[in-house]
Amino acid sequence: MLNPTARLASAAVLLLSLGSPALAAPDATAGAAPVAADEPAAASLSARFTWRDDATGASLKPVLQIGTTVLGYYPESEANPDLAERSSTLVLMRFGLEGRALGVFRFRTVWERNLGYNVNRNGPLGTSIWEGTASLSTRETFLELSKWGVTLTAGIFTEPGSVDFISENSLDMFGMDPFVRDPLLQSGFNLGQGVMLRYDLAGFSLGVSYTGGNPLVSSLSGSFGGDVTAAGSLYDAPLRDLSSGLPGSNISVDIVSPSLTWSHDFGPVAVAARAAAQYYFVDVDVTQSADQPLDGFNYRFSAEATLLDDHLRLFGGYSRRGNRQLAVPDLTRYKDDFQGRVWNLGFDVRYDRFGLGGSLHGVRRLFGDNTAVDTKYLNVGATYWIIPDSVSAGLRYASIAWDKVNVTRSYTDAKTIIASLRLLL
Repeated sequence: MLNPTARLASAAVLLLSLGSPALAAPDATAGAAPVAADEPAAASLSARFTWRDDATGASLKPVLQIGTTVLGYYPESEANPDLAERSSTLVLMRFGLEGRALGVFRFRTVWERNLGYNVNRNGPLGTSIWEGTASLSTRETFLELSKWGVTLTAGIFTEPGSVDFISENSLDMFGMDPFVRDPLLQSGFNLGQGVMLRYDLAGFSLGVSYTGGNPLVSSLSGSFGGDVTAAGSLYDAPLRDLSSGLPGSNISVDIVSPSLTWSHDFGPVAVAARAAAQYYFVDVDVTQSADQPLDGFNYRFSAEATLLDDHLRLFGGYSRRGNRQLAVPDLTRYKDDFQGRVWNLGFDVRYDRFGLGGSLHGVRRLFGDNTAVDTKYLNVGATYWIIPDSVSAGLRYASIAWDKVNVTRSYTDAKTIIASLRLLL
């Protein structure tokens, strides 16, 4: 019987062979007469599925993204040297609609069938195919009004100043695997339910967003340091108090985030930058007044440069955060503050239909009680675009290395090889 490594290698060869020129779908234009020089190029795959009304400027387009992967997981742990290698097949799908109307109105709603992915200890798992056990969630749902350079957005949306520049060759699972997702969350990726106001002028976009309510309304809750109650952190404490399918409602958080983005094409080089400040205000138990309030901050910056006729991208970023911590289970006293920082560097090279790139993230978390956790996230991937910007085959190496420093030292490494097919519509 083949071991997991051999099974993965066989599956990867079969999967990637689908992207080779010899086995690609036949070209419908082969042998046809040459296209006249002034004849417009064929519409992209996305444009073919878009309905437009030229008279009113209205449009409607389906959103469909499918990522299928075969991966091998190879853990190493000082604490548990008996962890076994394994392979998994994972599928991620997003579907929805987006459109425009009346020249000022835009909407987008996208649902996600997510990975059910857990790399900690047990490795990649995947969601079940059986009725009632597929994990569906709302990825984006927002309304947007734009006029005179001012844009108001309300719903579930991504704050543009909060997103690190990352390698497009690492997005075979749309950034939802922990090798990409976790460092983005730690650096302050802001996907949340709220409102945002932005003003655009001469390549600059200045904005401010607000999110409030249960901590699960924002991805920023995942990077708030330390436990806020005996039930856990700002993110997982509401999950431990599920009632009638709803998370616990005792914790309330307000997050205000001003941000600035900028981009400019200088000809030989195009540059872009994103900066944001994120401020947290947390009431850990709204049913009592004796508990102390918590507050925190995160300051983040990222930039990229594109050169050599768009064939080369270089990017990097840095963020620094801190927040108060309570002396759990005593919610009336503070202990030493949590501190964290994230840095990243990366590159992308693209020529015709082939792309190669990678990134390295470093995350440090200091919990104020002699505990420090250093984590390195490495992603190196190659992509072949079977249909440019729409259908791709990829191969990626990814790893997470945890180094926990306390009275004793513990080190764990999770290495993964991922072969993928991806559709973007």
